[in-house]
Order: sequence, then structure tokens, then C-alpha cells
Amino acid sequence: MNGEDWRERALAQRLEQLRARGLERRRRCVEGYERDGSGVETRIDGRQLLSFSSNDYLGLARHPDVIAAFVATAQRVGAGSGASHLVTGHHREHHALEEALAAYTGRERALLFSTGYMANLAVGTTLAGRGDLVVEDRLNHASLLDAGRLSGGRFERYAHGDAAAAERLLAERDEHNALVLTDGLFSMDGDIAPIAALASACRRRRAWLAVDDAHGLGVLGPSGRGSLEQAGANNDDVPVLIGTLGKAFGSFGAFVAGSAALVELLVQRARTYIFTTALPPAVAPRAAARARRALPGRLPRTRPAARRVRHADPATRAREQRGRDAGERAAARARHPGRGNPPAVGARGDRAPADHVFGRARRRRCRAAAGGARCPAAPCAGMRSEADSRLDERAVRRAFERASRDYDAHAVIGVAARAEILARLELLKIEPEVILDLGTGTGHGARALRDRWHSARVIALDRSPGMLREAHHAQSWRRRFDRVCADAARLPVRDGGIDLVYSNLMLHWSSDLDAVLREVRRVLAPRGCFTFSTVGPDTLAELRAAWNEVDAAVHVHRFLDLHDIGDALLRAGFADPVMDVDRHTLSYADLRTLMRELKALGSHNALAGRAAGLTGRGRFARVAAAYERWRNADGRLPATCEVVYGQAWCPATTPPVRGQRREVVVPLDSLRRR
Repeated sequence: MNGEDWRERALAQRLEQLRARGLERRRRCVEGYERDGSGVETRIDGRQLLSFSSNDYLGLARHPDVIAAFVATAQRVGAGSGASHLVTGHHREHHALEEALAAYTGRERALLFSTGYMANLAVGTTLAGRGDLVVEDRLNHASLLDAGRLSGGRFERYAHGDAAAAERLLAERDEHNALVLTDGLFSMDGDIAPIAALASACRRRRAWLAVDDAHGLGVLGPSGRGSLEQAGANNDDVPVLIGTLGKAFGSFGAFVAGSAALVELLVQRARTYIFTTALPPAVAPRAAARARRALPGRLPRTRPAARRVRHADPATRAREQRGRDAGERAAARARHPGRGNPPAVGARGDRAPADHVFGRARRRRCRAAAGGARCPAAPCAGMRSEADSRLDERAVRRAFERASRDYDAHAVIGVAARAEILARLELLKIEPEVILDLGTGTGHGARALRDRWHSARVIALDRSPGMLREAHHAQSWRRRFDRVCADAARLPVRDGGIDLVYSNLMLHWSSDLDAVLREVRRVLAPRGCFTFSTVGPDTLAELRAAWNEVDAAVHVHRFLDLHDIGDALLRAGFADPVMDVDRHTLSYADLRTLMRELKALGSHNALAGRAAGLTGRGRFARVAAAYERWRNADGRLPATCEVVYGQAWCPATTPPVRGQRREVVVPLDSLRRR
């Protein structure tokens, strides 16, 4: 037998698994650019396409001055640097660019790196180490997250954009040194970090603040100096600034800017600076400098165009901080080329399925035709919060019993989430024999699964007998499903007996997410699929903030975000988890209408430690007054719902991860007859 056969088979098997699950990535070969050479219209694989994925925000990568400077420098000093910066690779072109970047950012010094990834790793591993604390936004770029993990310090993440949560982590630390890392402009979500609030928190807690403004520099701020300029932050507020030259500057490379002492420490200690070949001198010098000088002429032309796009649709007017919805249109074009416009090339996220195309972030806005919009499943218990996160299981069951008859009239978001999950299942090449609808509610998911796989056995499981009674009416006489009343953390199913587990907006009602996921993993057959939706931390953020202004009690629970859920899936033994987020903005005439909607859905505050008694008129009036600050131009009160979608697989051979078993020791002499 050829000694390499087993290795090739192992690689082929992993590649086939990626293809079967829709996770295969494919490189496209750019053959050239059409018309003016701006890069907007490209020729890829012989077809003319519109690109929605470029980071060349101002079109400077093909600016004639940039190209001329690149060619002239290459002819003079050659194509490569020849060595690392600390040997013989640091050319005067590098030095001139560092001085220009320091002046541009208003810092004492700047230090060039080959990539933004390397710059972030340098900051994280130089400013933090064993015995230190690193705190990061949960939606940070992968390079920042890796920098925190590889630093050797204790690594913590806070809810996206929540400066108060970041400060709590800093306040509770035992470590003397702490570093906070955040993106400036979050490229996949389109929103901006609360830089001023983070800077205040770091100042009070004596912590470093480093901002990666890769996507903000050259775009944000009156003069294009990024998210720090837009936030009015100075060098003392943000002592460490990270930027790249491959976005708005249209070149290549990255830099860290700060005090002279900071840069000198990076020169001495940053392994990603010391042990790598320097940038080619032709990339470094006047190309980026001339691009910087071209910014003032580009910004006045791009910003009106951005405003026209943002205000063309009334549903997008409030989204400057919340991202853009071009991704779905790009995805539609990519799937259906040749319909009127050239097809679009979209960007895929780190853990998104192959058909999911981002225009930085996917957003949806939902409204009801009359009487206010329908709200999603409400405050989640079972996810970590500042207060006691234990659920009152009886209260949850009673709430859904009362809501069961009218639930379908209000569960509009549940219907949308169900349709999204089923659409994703259509892409999978699976033929399950046994399917479990976990948290079936009124049974419409089970009915849809039965219609999709006619010969499969479908088990509709829920903890509420009332919901299961309503699920009876969702069956057809030809295609029926089994109804089972049980707890998701204690499934009455044998090991490996299920091929597909489907769950729609149920996981956030679990007190112990790890226990539920271990049970799902236990009952899944090898190569079985778990697909689900749940609500994320931005759900009912407005209501939570309004209550926080009134008292210190927990009225709206905090939800886990996709990173925490992904970590829990891995702990439970799942393979290849894929996660992404969809947000819906709902609108209501007043707060009372929103609260009635939540009650109709059975969405009560079910924490075991909740305050007893009813909400008095005075307190409700104060909450309503606090909520008014979000009333929009249409005279409506918005309510955010963040839906997290996920998919994971049961490995082919790995045994399920079970809960810890406890031994009970009974002495023999205690069994004697009394």
C-alpha cells in the first residue's frame, strides 16, 4: 500500500464533508476590469460582474498617481525588500511612509507591518501576556480574537457594542494589566464601536484601549481620519491605533500608530515584526502617501452617493449605525445571473454557508399591516445575565399553556425564522429517516418537515401540553407526526436515534444550554444534522435599556450571542458549527401594545429571582417615558429582534459528550433494619 494513500483519503473526506454542508469556498480569478478600470465592473472567469466585495472603498487602488509611484519605485529599488526590518530590509521608503502615517494620524510614531493580521497579533501579544486580562467585543475581526487568545492572558468577550459590559469585566479583574481590543468600524455589521464610552471605561479602570480602524480610516470623520475622528477621541483616549493600507488607501500593508515608547516596544518585542520579511519597498512609499493626498478629493464625491443609497428606501434611513442590506440583493444576483443587470460578486463571512452573501451585514425590517408589528419570542431566560439566570420552569410552562390557543396569531417572527431554516435545509443533500422537532410549539415546523420528507418519521416534542394539543390541528390526515411532551434537557430518545434535529426559537428558553446541546448530540446519529434558530443579545435592547433607567431589577433577560452558542456546540461535541445573524426591526404605536404582544406570545419574565408582584402604574409610566427616546420619524416605537441561525453536525465516530456523573455512596451499615 502506498504510504501516502491514507493521508489523501483523509483530506478528500474532509473536503467532501465541506462540500456536502455547503461550506466549500471557491476562488474566482479576476481577468481584468471594464470601462474606466475602477474595479466596480470586473471580468471573472470570462463573465462581466459587478463587485460588491471590494475593500477599495475610494477606488484608489487603480489611481494613476498610485500606479505611477509604484512603478517608479520598483524600477529604482527592485521588487522585494530582501530581508526583515531589523536586518537589511528596512528601506528609506518604509521610513518615509511611517513618518507620513504618524503625521496623518497625529501620533508620535507609526510602525509598518506586512498585514493587518500581523499588526493585530503584534499589539495583542506585546501589550498583554500571562497574568494579564484581554477584553474584546464579541464581533471583533478574527485577527483581533486570535491576538487575544494567543496573548497568553485571560481572554474575555463582552456583548457587541456594550461598553458597560466591558467596564464590568475590567472592574472585576484580579490582573494588574488589562487590554481592551475593538474594531472601529465593524465591517460585516456596518456599525461603529462606542469608542468614547470605551475610552472613558479604560481611563477609569486603568486599561489599555487599542482600536483596529482598518475599515474606518479614509472613510469616516470630517477629514477621513476614521472612527476616532468621528467619535472625537484623542490620543490619550485611544493610545493604540491600528490601520491598514489595503482598504481606503488602495495599497497593501498595515501599521500601528502611537507613542514613541509604544512603537519602540513593538520593534523590540513583536514577533510578527521581527521574524518576517519587510514589505516590498514599491508597495510602501509614495503610493500610499499620494493616496492619502487624494483622499480630500474623493470624499466629497463618495459621501453624497452613500447618502443617496442610505435614504433611497425609507426602511434604511436609520441604519447608519446598523449596517446595509445590499447583501441579499447581491446574493439574488449571484444565484440568478443574466436577469437585467450583470451578476454580483458577494463576500462570505468566516462561518457563513456558501450561499450566504453579505453586503457587510444582512438586515430585514418587518412591519404588520395594521395594529403594530408582531414581536418575536421575548426575553430569554436560560442565558447568562447579571442577575440570577435560573428559570422558573413552572412559570415558563404556565405562560405557554395560556398562550397556546392564540400563539399562531402573533408568532410572525417565528414563521419567518421557520421559513429561513427550511430554505437552508433545501441546500443539504440529506435524506433523514427520523426527524425531531425540538420545541415544536403549535406544530407547524413538524408539519413542514413531514411535507418535505414524506417517508420520514417526525417527532414533535414540547414541554407544554397545551402547545401539543394545538399541534394536533397542524397535522394532515395523510401525513401525521408523533407528539411527545418532554423536557429538551432530558429527551426520551435512544442514543443515535435521530438523523435531523430541528429547533425554531426554543433554545433561549433553556436554563442549561449545555445540557440541552449534550442531549441533542446524544440522540443524533453519526453525521446527523442539528439546525436551529434562537434569539440573540440585541433582542428587545430598547426595552432593556428603558427599564435600566427606571430600576436595577432584571426585566428583560440577556441572550447569548452566536459566539457563545458556537462555543457551547463545540463543548457538546458537535463538528463544523456554522452561525450567522439576522435582525428585524419591529414597530409599535406605544409601549403598551408591545407588552400586550409579548404576553400573547407567553413571553414573560420567567427568572426564578424575578421581583414578585405587578408593575405599578408609576413605574410603567417611567419606562414608557424612557422608551420614547427611540420613537422614529414615522412616529413608531422600534423593537429589535436579533435571530441567530446555526447548523452543526454529529461527527462520524466521536462518542457523545455526556454530563458529569455523580457517585452516591451508601454505607452498608445504614441499610440495617431499624
